[in-house]
Amino acid sequence: MAAKLRIVLCTGQYCNLGRRAEKLHRRLAPLVSAYNSGERPPPCKLETANCLSMCAVGPNLVVYPGEKVYNGVTEAQIETIFQQATTK
Repeated sequence: MAAKLRIVLCTGQYCNLGRRAEKLHRRLAPLVSAYNSGERPPPCKLETANCLSMCAVGPNLVVYPGEKVYNGVTEAQIETIFQQATTK
């Protein structure tokens, strides 16, 4: 069985300045939903974290397994990051 994919988005105070993290979450949620396409249990989970302790380089996102870290994430990068995470 393949490891479940987890995408963790920081929604801490710095990462969410100007609602940056909220905008990223709004872009990610439909991608995750479409990827899961009703599978149970879902193969991908989108989570939020209050802080990932990388504030100076935020907004931050971590993809598990593998702990791939993305810093300074922008809305323009979300689809590419998601495609990289979900490509086997």
